[in-house]
Amino acid sequence: DISLSPSDRIILLSTCFLDVTNGRHIVVAKITDTVPKNTFHTKKSKPFPYSVFDDSSLGRFLSSIPLWIWYLILFVLF
Repeated sequence: DISLSPSDRIILLSTCFLDVTNGRHIVVAKITDTVPKNTFHTKKSKPFPYSVFDDSSLGRFLSSIPLWIWYLILFVLF
């Protein structure tokens, strides 16, 4: 819930509703001077060899291998 007074500034956004003829989505936002903390969790992505096996014990072992060793293995194989 947001409280509004006559001196508050608001923004109204309207867009079409996908499944309903003449339906609309309306978003109302209050303009403030405060910036809220970012509550979205961002996960850093890992380089290729590490990202493939993240959730297994094999993955934990492979992710402990430095990236330069992966490059050395690829160089020797090809």
